[in-house]
Amino acid sequence: MSIILGATYTDAATQFVGIAIAHTDYLGGGCRTQLQTRIERPGQRPVTEWFDDGRLQRLPLIPVAALAPALSVVESA
Repeated sequence: MSIILGATYTDAATQFVGIAIAHTDYLGGGCRTQLQTRIERPGQRPVTEWFDDGRLQRLPLIPVAALAPALSVVESA
């Protein structure tokens, strides 16, 4: 599996969902990826965990427009 940093993944065993922020290939053959949760409110600290690549499933991309409310454009006079 090719890990894309910045993409969102879920761990099949724990259902942890996060953004891939680091990836490691070990000499012994193992590959692990660090996932970080999204911050949902001010002052919240993100949670990070490492997972074996074989347990990760990439989630579909979410358009930015779906994450934020529609912005209104105001014309200046």
